[in-house]
Amino acid sequence: MKNKGNFTMINKWFVGMECVIIAALIGLRIKNLWCGIAVFFALLCIFCIPIVRGIFSILCSAFDAIIVYNIAIQYLSAPVAGIMTFCAFWLFIRLHRKTGVVTDKETGQEEPEPSSAEKYYEQSYYQITHNHYYDMLHDNGKYGEYMIYEKLRNFEKSGGKFLFNCYLDRGNNKTTEIDVLLICGSGIFVFESKNYNGWIYGKGWEKNWTQLFPLGKGLSEKIQFYNPLKQNETHIKYLKDYVGSNIPIFSIVVFADKCTLKRVNTKGSSGYVVQLKQLVSTVNQCKEQTGNVLSKAEILDLYHQLYPYSQASQEVKEKHIQDVQDYKNLLNTNKEENKGVQMLVCPRCGSPMVLRTIKRGKNIGDVFYGCSAFPDCRYTREVPESQKSIE
Repeated sequence: MKNKGNFTMINKWFVGMECVIIAALIGLRIKNLWCGIAVFFALLCIFCIPIVRGIFSILCSAFDAIIVYNIAIQYLSAPVAGIMTFCAFWLFIRLHRKTGVVTDKETGQEEPEPSSAEKYYEQSYYQITHNHYYDMLHDNGKYGEYMIYEKLRNFEKSGGKFLFNCYLDRGNNKTTEIDVLLICGSGIFVFESKNYNGWIYGKGWEKNWTQLFPLGKGLSEKIQFYNPLKQNETHIKYLKDYVGSNIPIFSIVVFADKCTLKRVNTKGSSGYVVQLKQLVSTVNQCKEQTGNVLSKAEILDLYHQLYPYSQASQEVKEKHIQDVQDYKNLLNTNKEENKGVQMLVCPRCGSPMVLRTIKRGKNIGDVFYGCSAFPDCRYTREVPESQKSIE
């Protein structure tokens, strides 16, 4: 999780000194020390409230500029003092509006903010998602998607187009959601964002991957999540129904830099698994493989074709979330035996059926129901297409 700092160190000192000067001048004017101290703390509190800081920063900047003018007019001509006052006002406004740094709680390291709030609202990410700046900063999933855009938005200069949270129809009144799409001259890039921390373990052919949190003294906490490579394969499968199979499509799973990819093997998958710091070089590597295959007109055509799916209604989004949850509950039925959840039963021997994954051969990675009494009973059953991954 990220904490937003409102000012850089220079801004903090500047605001503090400014509050002292204004409070001192007011205190001297009314000849009351305690009133000056009260004004100082009041101003300090005002600058810590984002909603009102913008208004007061303009007023205080004007106040500072007047002080500069009163000093300058004593030694310089009126035109020169006026120019100095204007420059001082502009400088104070710039210092107040400077956005500062973001601090990572886990590492304690400071890094530049993605961009200022003012610029954020001019970017494609906001114009498509309509996610407000502070909502994005404090939502783990949205922040991860935005950072992918932030790393790659220079591709817009060469005609690239981004789309976010595209809900594509997969039949049976169900949808699949693509986190980030980049359409450029080299084809279509499909990004699955995983803004995770901890240690990540996984192999391309496995159904589930593991997120591990070391707790010290040999203890750890493990969380399993669906294989993101397979998740992206599902996205691309249904994306081809819309754009065809002739356009190069690249699958890239992007983990945050704050996690550690311990043992991640992409064997058995055509996708890439990278961290945010490797994203630009990976995309450039893919672009070198294909060169330019799409013209700017074709990029725009694809963009306009897919754009409506990035503007899904709240009803569609909630339905997708519910479908994903239902699927996860289905996979957990074998673990919920003691909680009264209904289980599939083998028609031959009456033993519970369990979900298994093929680990070798041409169908590696596919899932099926197998009898829990194996090898005494070898009954198997296919998993219905409607129950396969929908994320």
